[in-house]
Amino acid sequence: MKNTMEKIKLTDRKGKLRTGRKITVTSMLDTSADKIWNHLLNISTLIEICKPKMTFKSYRMEMPGKWELQKIYLFKLFGYGFIPIGKHEIVLERIDREKNEILSREHNKIVTVWNHLIILEPTEANKTIYTDEVVLYAGIFTYFAALWSISFYRHRQRKWNKIANKLI
Repeated sequence: MKNTMEKIKLTDRKGKLRTGRKITVTSMLDTSADKIWNHLLNISTLIEICKPKMTFKSYRMEMPGKWELQKIYLFKLFGYGFIPIGKHEIVLERIDREKNEILSREHNKIVTVWNHLIILEPTEANKTIYTDEVVLYAGIFTYFAALWSISFYRHRQRKWNKIANKLI
């Protein structure tokens, strides 16, 4: 597993230029990109791979099934299942099967910019190079949010590896 963090300039949701961070976490999954892609589209997969570091509970009575473009998803976010973080909004801006990419625009009260790009790169050995690239801004907490995000996405990718091993 490989990860990086870099300082970048970004525009926040109000149009202001800010100094944020871009984190990238990449790993190799032992199954095809096609099999991973099918699971990526299920909201239940998000719930599974984030536990126990982060828990998402829908503001609706039941959890939605599959991600849809441009639909606003509102979740109650909890750290480690019990620390209330507040409302987290996710909008999928792009689902591109040809490029094997999904881009979401997300935010909450603490992290006001959380743009998440998932990239799947098939290999000749029928494996997948899985990359999470996140651009974020959280005011004075940006650096710490980025450090935590590296740990969080490394956790998610370890969980993805467990799922991939079951899909072989």
